Amino acid sequence: MQKNCTVVNEEKNGDPYIYHLLSTAYFLAQMQMGPKTIIAGDLHDIVEDTPVTIKEPESIFGEEVANLVESVTMLLDHAYQQSLKQSQEMKKLHQ
Repeated sequence: MQKNCTVVNEEKNGDPYIYHLLSTAYFLAQMQMGPKTIIAGDLHDIVEDTPVTIKEPESIFGEEVANLVESVTMLLDHAYQQSLKQSQEMKKLHQ
């Protein structure tokens, strides 16, 4: 899996990539998710942003974590979309 991953040092906004991993872990911990879900949260970008398919993390971490990676990806995408929607609504209120 490592050979298919590119090293990410920064987010698109210039923040160190570790901030994203920490905020993802914090977000999931605040939702009282377990350790496997938090691990899956940190793996979700590998599947989204690199040529790695879900089969590779599954072969290393097992089917449960692979399923969690897919679930966390959907959960984080939903949370992001909600946050974006709220931000847009706030901008409309303050115009």
